[in-house]
Amino acid sequence: LVRAGARTVVAVSRNPGDRLEPLASELAECGATLHVVAADATDEASIAPLLRRFGADLPRLSTVHLAAFGGGPVTLAQMSEADVAAMFAPKLDAVAVLDRLTRTVDIDDFVLFTSISGLTGSRWLGHYTAANSFADAFAFARRYLLQQPRHGQRLVVIARRPEHTGPGELHGAEADASDVEGSKRERAQREGLHS
Repeated sequence: LVRAGARTVVAVSRNPGDRLEPLASELAECGATLHVVAADATDEASIAPLLRRFGADLPRLSTVHLAAFGGGPVTLAQMSEADVAAMFAPKLDAVAVLDRLTRTVDIDDFVLFTSISGLTGSRWLGHYTAANSFADAFAFARRYLLQQPRHGQRLVVIARRPEHTGPGELHGAEADASDVEGSKRERAQREGLHS
């Protein structure tokens, strides 16, 4: 964002702690300011006061980026309501809240980070797949609704593939799922079971 010209970036997290301090220092060297705000994007009462600050003590809100993940890998047979809630809240609830609060705001871009798993599926991340499929469908719906003369904002969906840093290396949810799959396969081989 800063390389693209942004001079103010607001990072929102329920529990930001101090982990973004190195990034704040790095951006300051580039002439940009990072504001770290503790707020819950799934809770309208929590995020609305922050949005009201734009155009007041913060610059105009030009772009919203939503990148979120919760929960972990689990098969559908073993999945509980708690597993689904942990995965759905930061994806479905957050996008619904941000949609309601920004639909009439004159922003340039609404950007969602999703996953290619919304198309390909995942044995261990069915709830993650469903959440990303929702985000993709939501983007289409919002883009259609805002194709009115008074709206000029773009809606961008970035469907990421699993990140590879080397042969067989994955990161994030895909890595967790891969580890689970590998462990199951190794145990089956030890017990003389083969797929």
